[in-house]
Amino acid sequence: MLKLGLIGLSRCPRILFLGVIALRFGISGDTDTFFFIYSVVTFLIATIAYASEIMAPHRRTLISGVVGATIVLLVSALITHSTLALMFVPYISVAGFASVLIGISNRGGHHIVLLHTGLPYLGATILLFLLEPTFPTLIILLSITEIVRGLIAILTTRRLPRISVPWTYSIGMLIAIAIGGFSSIIDRIYAGAFLGEGAITQVSYAFGAVLAIANMGTYSVSVLKINDLRLNLTIPVLVTSIISILILLVAFISSSFFPLFREALILTALISMLIPLGVLIHISIAYCVVYQDYKGVLIGASIFTVSNTVLDYLLIGWGIYGIGLASILSTSLYLTFLELWVTTHYKTSVSKTHSISVEDLVNSESISMETE
Repeated sequence: MLKLGLIGLSRCPRILFLGVIALRFGISGDTDTFFFIYSVVTFLIATIAYASEIMAPHRRTLISGVVGATIVLLVSALITHSTLALMFVPYISVAGFASVLIGISNRGGHHIVLLHTGLPYLGATILLFLLEPTFPTLIILLSITEIVRGLIAILTTRRLPRISVPWTYSIGMLIAIAIGGFSSIIDRIYAGAFLGEGAITQVSYAFGAVLAIANMGTYSVSVLKINDLRLNLTIPVLVTSIISILILLVAFISSSFFPLFREALILTALISMLIPLGVLIHISIAYCVVYQDYKGVLIGASIFTVSNTVLDYLLIGWGIYGIGLASILSTSLYLTFLELWVTTHYKTSVSKTHSISVEDLVNSESISMETE
């Protein structure tokens, strides 16, 4: 449990890095452009990372995915004449390959690699604080950090067993991940189209911080629950709820001292409840992972993204807070559906099963859903 907690804390350097970006770059139309392109890039990388866990044995497919994502970004940059997007092309290549290595390690149960590969962002944070704040410098620094993470992954990843998973499950789960992840881009499209300059940046700061913190809990809970479906995780859920309340209070109080980031901090306070909601969702997803059921996750992700898109439109009059509220409501719908799905299909039979170890999961072709 302690080991999982430490691995969860590997997300902290990313939060510090985001904080230094806010400190050095502030909020402007230029940061809006940066964060919109960055959201597209991270969506592609996150999808590749998940795919590397789902389809670890199919390494040629994964490499094709990285190359394909790089080509998509390159073509988009050339069509839109975006110099900033063009600068991200090397980054998506190196970050994609690093994510494949880390994802495959995670897939094989070698989770400590996550902790090792989180550390380079500490160095990147210090350098970003010391260097002149320009977007080319930031992107180059991101690229170098991902190269270092990839090298660490190569050096620390042990030889993993060959694992086969059904293609229907792999593709179904990958589609579900892509559908769910695309909602982050939709949020920024609405922010940029309806809320004017600075809105995309504020949304990115708030969601970036909260989701990074949420990942600390969701990763540990996922591993524990997949390891034993009968495990009672009431205490971890209560802990994440307390953490969300603390974040709410700290963000709300801080908004009085940092007027430039006031709206972003209030939004952070509002969406802090996504942390316990995310943990509960991953507990439900654990059942689908163990039983290799992509349908529940696919339907749930579709409900989430469609409802989030509709609610964004209906609540956009409330500014970025409307986007935050839409995310909370759509996440709640996702959780409600998954709970009903799991209760109907699996929970009644879990009590009759034995505890499942990580090794058993590998042997039975089950996987972990957490990404880097």
